[in-house]
Amino acid sequence: MSRGFPYKVLPSGWFQVAWSDELQHGQVLPLHYFGEHMVCYRTESGEVHVLDAVCAHQGAHLGYGGKVEGDCVRCPMHGWAWAADGSNIDIPDSSRDRVKARLRTWHVCERNEQIYVWHDADQRPPTWDLPEFEYFADRSYRRSATLGRKIWREAKMAPQMLIENTVDVAHIRWVHGGVSPAVQEDATVRDHLFQSVINQSFPTATGGEFIGRTVVDNFGVGITCSDMSPTPSIRVINIENATPISPEVIDLRCTILVKLNNASDDELDEADTRRLHRAFHSYVTSTDDDMPIWEHMDYRVKALLTPEEMKTMRVLRNWARQFYPDAGKVDSLIPAGDTASISP
Repeated sequence: MSRGFPYKVLPSGWFQVAWSDELQHGQVLPLHYFGEHMVCYRTESGEVHVLDAVCAHQGAHLGYGGKVEGDCVRCPMHGWAWAADGSNIDIPDSSRDRVKARLRTWHVCERNEQIYVWHDADQRPPTWDLPEFEYFADRSYRRSATLGRKIWREAKMAPQMLIENTVDVAHIRWVHGGVSPAVQEDATVRDHLFQSVINQSFPTATGGEFIGRTVVDNFGVGITCSDMSPTPSIRVINIENATPISPEVIDLRCTILVKLNNASDDELDEADTRRLHRAFHSYVTSTDDDMPIWEHMDYRVKALLTPEEMKTMRVLRNWARQFYPDAGKVDSLIPAGDTASISP
């Protein structure tokens, strides 16, 4: 299990709690994130809402047996109905028609075929908007709910370990089979966005090498989108979202989209289908390669970094401090050293 992560308060930001197609009209979904039990439900009109899951009446969990009616969810135990704004709107079998008690509501956004919830320890409203990835509107990008998605439940790691992995270019050669050391071309910090550009040589089927380019966008500490060109004929979008259950336990979801540059936009032939399936498998299993390392490593606040690693890691860790309410209680994450200039 990862040990030593300095922040004890969960980060602020948008975090994925489900894929859109996991929640049909009129369906409820129990959630357990941020140390809280929640119920996610889709109204009959298609809107998604998230409330605290425990009914204020006698404590039944609305996510197990709750029924959706209009825009409210009805408790499975006694039928009390709770509206999307958390208010109680109906009490069956009583002379009282409602009580003033309210359930906590959570800010929800459905985008990129995924459902996100905003978390802030002080319950502040969202301070930035979710990105809308253009890949999902482009039908030339193929996706698969069975081959191109995976969830690692209750992974023993802090969510920030995922974004730190995106700038740890040295590990690509040793964990993911790069031919030579990767090169950090650039890194850019802008408010809640941290973007890095990486060049890496990969072996080809003909025995040569291809220099692949990867652009990684980190949106807070919960959303990572990698735009990769590992070969001249393929483009891969890998969206990895880390959602904290506790400070050092997460659910990690991976969504892969693949574009075959020389394939028809219509039906794929047999060879293209095989290439597509290989791409899905390769990039889902690449996270499998990372997972046992993440789950069994110590988190080093005063990491012993090489000058090459120091260039970007120090900037990323200091950028990430903005998402933790207790950052002021944590000493400088990496001692000042020979850091390179990072574009602002």
